[in-house]
Amino acid sequence: MKIRFLPPSPRAGQETHCDNAAGRTAILAGFAEEIRYSSAKERLAAEGQGSPNVAGNVDPNAVGVEWAVFDSDGSAFSIVRVCKKVGSTTTFYATPPDDAPPVIKQRFAELTNAAKNDPAEALAKAKREQAEYDERIKTARRY
Repeated sequence: MKIRFLPPSPRAGQETHCDNAAGRTAILAGFAEEIRYSSAKERLAAEGQGSPNVAGNVDPNAVGVEWAVFDSDGSAFSIVRVCKKVGSTTTFYATPPDDAPPVIKQRFAELTNAAKNDPAEALAKAKREQAEYDERIKTARRY
């Protein structure tokens, strides 16, 4: 609905497009008058439904590349995945491809923790810590 504000209103002389409930309220309060559209095409253009730049009017075949890195928590196989979306085609990778941006490669490295996730190294560290603990408690005073 398109309305024009009348002189008792602080916005007197201004025209605006608003939803029907707000427009009817302003008209009944005496602050505005309704402006009739000459055609449905004019109304759609005023509401923004006829223009290609409306937020909800998205072309699924749009050209462009989107990247994402999914953590292992959201994966059925508990792995970190890289996702590349080109237009309406989505591709998942186990490791970042060569054309991935540096930010995606860095985030993938952070989530995989390649250096910290070596099982043999973790086991050796745990054995070392246990041996140190065993030596400390041999000399501990017991009450």
